Amino acid sequence: MITITYSEFFKIIFVALILGLFNNLQFAIKPADYFSVRSVVVNADKNRIVKSSFIKIFVTFIVCFIFHFLSYSNKVLLLAFIVKEFLQIWVAIVQLKIFSSWNKFKIKYLCTCIVYLASAIFYAWWSLYQLIPSFIAGKPLILISNDFANAIISIILYIIPIPLDYGLISSRMNVKYTDIDSFHADTRIVLNQMEMECSFVDEYCYEIEKYAEESNVPTDLLYTILCLEYTNRSSHGYRLIEKLMVKFFKKLTIRKDISIGLSQIKPSTAKELIKKSPYEFLENLMNNEFSIQLCAKLLRNILDKYQDEYNYCIENDLAFDDNIWCFIASEYLCGCKTSYRRNTMIYETILATKCIDVNIYDYIKINAVG
Repeated sequence: MITITYSEFFKIIFVALILGLFNNLQFAIKPADYFSVRSVVVNADKNRIVKSSFIKIFVTFIVCFIFHFLSYSNKVLLLAFIVKEFLQIWVAIVQLKIFSSWNKFKIKYLCTCIVYLASAIFYAWWSLYQLIPSFIAGKPLILISNDFANAIISIILYIIPIPLDYGLISSRMNVKYTDIDSFHADTRIVLNQMEMECSFVDEYCYEIEKYAEESNVPTDLLYTILCLEYTNRSSHGYRLIEKLMVKFFKKLTIRKDISIGLSQIKPSTAKELIKKSPYEFLENLMNNEFSIQLCAKLLRNILDKYQDEYNYCIENDLAFDDNIWCFIASEYLCGCKTSYRRNTMIYETILATKCIDVNIYDYIKINAVG
C-alpha cells in the first residue's frame, strides 16, 4: 500500500500542474504537432505523431531531471505523472459516459485511453529509474550483462511508446471515420461543454449584439463562434500561456501565428482585418471586446467571400457547393472553402444547429441555391 504525507500530496499536485502547463505550452506554440487521446484531427500523420512522442519523451525527462535535482522523490514524481495523465483522459471518459453502456466505439475508446495512460507512465518510469540515474552517474544503461542484447532491448524500450501513442491516436481517429456514433458523441461533448462553460460569453451579450449589427452578421452566428472558441480554449493554463506569449514573446507569437484571445484569431488574420502591424495590436487581442469586434469583421469577410464565390460560379456556369455552414466553418478554422477536418465538421454541425432560426442568406443578399 502506498502512503503519502501531506507534504508529498501538495508536491504531487504542484508537479502535475507544471506538467499541464507544459502541455498547454506545446499546444499554444505548435498546435499542429500536438496530439492526445482527445485530439480532433483528420489524418493520422505518422511523422507528426512520432515528433509529438519524442517531444513528450524530452519534456518528461526534463521535468523529471529538474525536480529530481530539487530533491523530489521518485514516488512523488511518478504519482504526479499518473495524476496528470489520468485527469487528461478522465473528463472525456465521463462526458462520453463510457461505463453507462457498452458498444464497439466505447470499448475501443476506453482501450486507447488505457494504452495512452500506460505509455505516458512508462515515459516517466523510464526517465526516473533508468535515464536520470544513468545520466547522473555518467554510466551506460545496463539491463542485462550481454552488451548486444542490452543495446537491442534499450532501443526497443525507447521505441515502444511511439507506436503505442500512434496506435491509440490512430485507433481513435479510425473509429471517428467509420462509426457515425463517434461523430455524434464528439458533437454532444462540445455541445455539453458549451452549455457548461459559455456563461462567460453571455456576459458580453451587449457587445456581441453591437458588433454583429455593426458588421451586419447574425448575432446567433457570432455568439456561437465565440462559444465554440471559448470552449476550445477554456483551460486556465492555456489562457495564462497566451497572456505570457503576447506580453513577453511577441516576436515568437507573431512568427508562429498563434491563435489568441476569446475568438482565437491569428495575428496574420487580424493584420488583414485592421491593416496594422501585429506589434501594434498584439496585446489588444487579449481584450475580449476587441476580440469580439474582430470576430464579427472576420465573419463579415467570410460571408462576402461566399457571395463572391457564388456569383463567380453562376456567371461562369460552374458547380457550386451551397453548404454555407461548411464554408463558414472551413474559412474560420482553416482559411479554405471546404475542409473535412473533424473539428471543422463539428463546427459546421453546431453552427447549423444553433443558427437554425437564422436566414443566413438575408446577410449576403443572394438566394439559397436549389
